[in-house]
Amino acid sequence: MPIPTSKVTVISKERMNVSFEKLKNMAMILFRSILIIGLSFVILYPIIIKVSIAFKHKSDLYDPTVVFIPKTLR
Repeated sequence: MPIPTSKVTVISKERMNVSFEKLKNMAMILFRSILIIGLSFVILYPIIIKVSIAFKHKSDLYDPTVVFIPKTLR
């Protein structure tokens, strides 16, 4: 018994619509995640720098090669 072509196209359109919705949802999740991580980094970066500077030795403060991890601790 052959399958009518109208039902086949309806099923494939429904599947395509469902897969498009899944793709759209995944794209929104990815976009929100990147946005939240980026904003968190912008907010936390100055705090990380201040904490890093607090543990640096005086010689490390003037050494441009030392950024986050001091060579010597106080």
